[in-house]
Amino acid sequence: MNKQLYDQLQTEMAALDELLEIVPEEAVIDRISIEKRKNLLERELETNPPPQRWPFAARIAFDGTPVLNSQGINANFGGDAMTTFAKLITSLAASQVTPLGERGVIPNQDSFQIAITGTSPGSFAFEIEEVPDQQISYLEAPTPVEVAIQQATEIMKSSTGEAESLAEAIEETDNRALGDMRAFIRILADSDATCSLSFEGESFRFDSASDVQKALNNLSQDNVVEGEVDIRGHFQGYLPKVRRAEFMIEDTGEIITARLDRAVDDAERINSILGEDISITARTRRVGSSSPRYTILQF
Repeated sequence: MNKQLYDQLQTEMAALDELLEIVPEEAVIDRISIEKRKNLLERELETNPPPQRWPFAARIAFDGTPVLNSQGINANFGGDAMTTFAKLITSLAASQVTPLGERGVIPNQDSFQIAITGTSPGSFAFEIEEVPDQQISYLEAPTPVEVAIQQATEIMKSSTGEAESLAEAIEETDNRALGDMRAFIRILADSDATCSLSFEGESFRFDSASDVQKALNNLSQDNVVEGEVDIRGHFQGYLPKVRRAEFMIEDTGEIITARLDRAVDDAERINSILGEDISITARTRRVGSSSPRYTILQF
């Protein structure tokens, strides 16, 4: 039983209790019918107790040419869109745990899956939730899949706005996951479709096909430019929890903030070499006219 069904049963139970307060004692047949339904619900809830933590759930809805009067969705589009979206969430979630290669099987990908648990009316929508995995500390929120869905929402939300906003949203996004995001939005653009994503009071939607095309252009490899640079200078400080360091560039005196790539396994050493003359190799990522974001690959 998922949370949506559990909440529905709880709501129905409350409604039946209100009815029993209203229906007079002499309406025996009506009361028997209500009490019979209430007993069935009580047994259903007793045999399906809620977990310690519900799986993170969200709703992804589609609109546009592939949606058939809100009653159905083109099967080819729906299958391709949801497969690509699931792949995007897997890569975003897995990249929080381990560096990803550009190709090949994602390590432990079965630990970062989503399931379709139902559909919703309106613009054709799928109810989705994370698939709990014993290898993940599931009771500790947020889980990698939860963070991945939040990241996907933030990237799409920023993809139609200013370059700096998008640069910030994708600053820590793995290249493979970024490619999967492009692939998902490309499916929308090619099919003249839009989508929305919502969860726990948060929501985002592409309002039009032109918004989708703008997002695709802004996320394109022509607009998101990466490079690699060697910089001399010295570290000013390092925050291990967020894996971010401040580094003063020797030539200009400029202080940049850079995150440490997950492949760097001795980042904690930084705080013991503050002020020393150091050379770093960093990957730069710039979105359009935005200021560059730095990721330290080695030092």
